[in-house]
Amino acid sequence: MMKNDKLILLYTAKDNLEAAMIAEALEKNGIAAVMQEESSMGILTLYGGFSKTGILIYVAEENSEKAKELLEGMGF
Repeated sequence: MMKNDKLILLYTAKDNLEAAMIAEALEKNGIAAVMQEESSMGILTLYGGFSKTGILIYVAEENSEKAKELLEGMGF
């Protein structure tokens, strides 16, 4: 992913496990992803292992269609 790439929100994962599973699948298919805690309390997720608000997963605009198809194939 380049510094100037426009990021598109792909999906909001319900927890760290789901986010990690999606990020790994994207990476295996050559798609870089950026994950961001939906709330500002990310430190709690680090210790608690889950998010009450969700984890936002972004991809570069140029990869968004391929990423959406991949998620659909995974049942998301």
